[in-house]
Amino acid sequence: MSSTSPPSLLPNASTLDSLLTTHTRDQSSLAFAMLLAYSPSRGGLLYSGSAGAPLRPNEEPVAPADEPDLLDGRMWLASCTKLVTTIAVLQLVEQGKISLESKLADFVEEAKEVRLLKGFDGNKPVLEGETGPDGIGSTITVKQLLTHTYEFENKSLPLYRQAKGFEPIAAGTVDSIAKLPLVYPPGQGWEYSVALDWAGFIVERISGLKLGEYFQKHVFDPLQITDINFGRPHSPSDELPLAFRPRSAPSTPSTPSFEAPTPRPRLPLSAGPSPRPRDPPADLGGGGLHGSARSYMRVLAALLHGGVSPDTGARILKEETTRGMWKSALSEEQENALNENLRTKRKREHTWMAEHWAEDKAVEEKKNRYTWGIGGMITKEALPSGRGAGSFFWAGLGNTYWFIDPVNDLAVFQGTQILPFADPAFFDLWRELEAELYKGLAQVPQRND
Repeated sequence: MSSTSPPSLLPNASTLDSLLTTHTRDQSSLAFAMLLAYSPSRGGLLYSGSAGAPLRPNEEPVAPADEPDLLDGRMWLASCTKLVTTIAVLQLVEQGKISLESKLADFVEEAKEVRLLKGFDGNKPVLEGETGPDGIGSTITVKQLLTHTYEFENKSLPLYRQAKGFEPIAAGTVDSIAKLPLVYPPGQGWEYSVALDWAGFIVERISGLKLGEYFQKHVFDPLQITDINFGRPHSPSDELPLAFRPRSAPSTPSTPSFEAPTPRPRLPLSAGPSPRPRDPPADLGGGGLHGSARSYMRVLAALLHGGVSPDTGARILKEETTRGMWKSALSEEQENALNENLRTKRKREHTWMAEHWAEDKAVEEKKNRYTWGIGGMITKEALPSGRGAGSFFWAGLGNTYWFIDPVNDLAVFQGTQILPFADPAFFDLWRELEAELYKGLAQVPQRND
């Protein structure tokens, strides 16, 4: 179903509508999709549209009349959660309760138990260093958490988890995540990780609130958001469920998976039971939120608006804090490590950036095209679509994507609900949507006030 939205400020809104409709006409390709765009200097909400309908498993039927508006249905925001966790941490920094150089272990003592994984002796993990106040876990800083410049995630860790017989993220507690070792000393590289789960634990320990309670009181209430929280909705009619792209041909066994195959097949989508819990054991700041696109857009709009909600006038961060989020926070060594990671490891979390633009010349040129700010990745160059250099962005595993383009005064949220990540059918739509969006943006003059 298409969303009910206010009139668009873009002259080519009908083209954007048509793109959404065309790409979701065949539900086996793309069940539904949405796009929202906001620009303070061009009048606010420029465009909000959606098309299609969710694929629902037989066990959770919803009558057509009860289907939610696509922009108001709650979806798994996954790693889009990290931006909200970053906002919460920066609020504590502004209040003087912590600094970016504060030590994680000063607030979350379990971090003192973290050790360094040096390798394996056969199948047995070899750990190095002491635990406690003088251990390597006690040296991790808040800034390193927010910039992923220490590593809890690495190709070695599945072997480590298998050897230890546990899955820390599924357990979802600080004790379980503290069992993950480092694979290099803090600050000496860059690797996407569970860092924002640790950051969320800091917020809980300082505030005395569960992370979801803190978010509601200090981020969502000021923005008049009531539909973003941890855990799946208990009513199927409130939820936009995940669909699944099979990893293999229909003639071979296949199960829904978080892993993205290489190359990704374009097999039909199917409905299935969600791997996400309705009542998670903990509020994980790295990826646990569920909520609506319309409400998440309010978060992005407040950040682009200098930390102030354009709807309520409430401030969630100082303007200088928000502007600092999309400035590089990496050293030259760390930035080199990030880009080398993208060029050589080509992990599923990162390959979507190259695939989105079809041609990644940086792989051949050995050029650093990306850096990391406080809470997201930054493009160092303008993109072919029109997106400006210095744009701040990230994504969620279920194919939700956001970016803030300070050069063009634009915030965008777009997505669907599909596993695995980096869905090729959504990327086909994304390329066309973003190029068309910037064509329309060029025709809407900015105010000077």
